[in-house]
Amino acid sequence: MNNDYKVRLYLRFLQIPEIGSATGAKIMTGCGGIENVFNATSKEIAEKCGLSQKITQKIFLPIDEYKINEKINQCRNLGIEAICYEDPTYPSVLKAIDSPPLLLYCKGQIPKKWNYGIAIVGSRNPTPYGIKIARRLAYQIARVGFAVISDCALGIDTHAHLGALAAEGITWAVMGSGLDRCYPPQNLELLGKVMKKGLILSEFPPGTAPSRSTVFLKNRIISGLSIGVVVVEAAQGCASLLIARIALEQDRQLFAIPGRIDNPYAFGPNQLIKEGAKLVCALEDILEEISYLSPLVYSKTGDKARASKIKLSKDE
Repeated sequence: MNNDYKVRLYLRFLQIPEIGSATGAKIMTGCGGIENVFNATSKEIAEKCGLSQKITQKIFLPIDEYKINEKINQCRNLGIEAICYEDPTYPSVLKAIDSPPLLLYCKGQIPKKWNYGIAIVGSRNPTPYGIKIARRLAYQIARVGFAVISDCALGIDTHAHLGALAAEGITWAVMGSGLDRCYPPQNLELLGKVMKKGLILSEFPPGTAPSRSTVFLKNRIISGLSIGVVVVEAAQGCASLLIARIALEQDRQLFAIPGRIDNPYAFGPNQLIKEGAKLVCALEDILEEISYLSPLVYSKTGDKARASKIKLSKDE
């Protein structure tokens, strides 16, 4: 692993009780990096970061060195890279959320500069229509240069990855477990394909089994890595609607594919559209909302991609 020394310091920091991602990021920013944290006193950290000394004193509690060595060795043996919060390769768009993970465990093609990404999420039990739309949209998004982000779950998420791979584009799978635990196990082969063209990543160290809490936490990373989230099909109560809510909290663009009113899996997207999500009938509907990213906006015409310049007024 690159930069073992800093990774060790972060693993030590992550053993601290009662300090979560949001407070941890605040401490890293206030102190200017992990090394400065451990070179400061609890009083200095409290003053720099606006925290109580009762919290910052916990930073200097005894830690389990064996667990740190174990995690470092597991990552080495499994070919996993750990990217620290202050590392130049840490995705800046993720650093901007309220509770960014302090360590990202990655396997695959780690980008030097992260692509803009669009998440595609939806039902675990999609209709044939949902599958077709998820694949086609992911294919088009990947073809115009965006990374397609999902979590390699069964259903819409699987077909989003497959669509991006068919376009020979980039796709990232965010896992709610350690990267040595494939969940669901049926997608082990798919994860291998994702790693060849893209990346699998998690905030959880090797050996972490999926659970309700880890799956919940990974949702903020899916939307956090994205500039926009597309919900394809989602029944009432579907986890994808939670990702949609998180996306709005993170100030991400929210898109939804409309469906028939008698289809229970169309409930989620139709409800989101009623609440203000952008209705998507074609790739252009997404590109219209994110044209600020570049002076070139790409649209699909047959097998060719054409570019049109966006003209802005002085005020715009």
